[in-house]
Amino acid sequence: MKLMTTIGALLLLTVSAWAQCSTMTWDETFVYVEPGEEHEFFAYITNLQAEADSFTVNIVKEIPDGWTSYMCAEGACLLPMITTTRIEVVPEYPDTVTVHIISNDEVGEGSVHLSVTPDGCPEEVHTVTFTLSTAEQVVVYTPETTALLAAYPNPFNPATTVTYGVTHPGRAGLTLYALDGRRVRELVPAAYHQVGEYSVQLDGAGLPSGVYILALRTATGNHHSKITLIK
Repeated sequence: MKLMTTIGALLLLTVSAWAQCSTMTWDETFVYVEPGEEHEFFAYITNLQAEADSFTVNIVKEIPDGWTSYMCAEGACLLPMITTTRIEVVPEYPDTVTVHIISNDEVGEGSVHLSVTPDGCPEEVHTVTFTLSTAEQVVVYTPETTALLAAYPNPFNPATTVTYGVTHPGRAGLTLYALDGRRVRELVPAAYHQVGEYSVQLDGAGLPSGVYILALRTATGNHHSKITLIK
């Protein structure tokens, strides 16, 4: 009975370590418009916890010369040169951030990277990339496998190949965590990725045996997968 109690306590700690202050969802991340038109993207902050009493919102723009982009939050729109703001939240209601991209008459493509960080959980960063194109053809990539994130072999010793798919152009990063939420290794630092499938080698020679979490952050959201190192 004492052993079961100890195991239960460990499981509770593990769940608590992975508890989130909030989640972020959106309607779409890639649209085609006629040159000279504007599009509005929506991001929704939901499942708010008590720690998430305010958010810091930041946007990074990668748009052609002559294009304009700005964001709106709490019923007010900010000037295009303002890229960071804070939102006071009410846990019972979702909050919405909108990102506007206005193209000019030239054919091109532009992206805005939106990140939202609960001030009460500075390690929890939600990211998404919104892309607008005025090109006539839009190429959408579908991964050959059903999983956006996988490792083979799994379990592994001492190394495994981690494969991940990027379905929309934008920033993507891959991190290895322990079950207690401790960051173990940055496998792929967050950087701009074109659409496609990527792979990286994970060498577990210096790691203890156990279960680890692969965390992939892409323009389509956050994805997690468990891997097991057996020595």
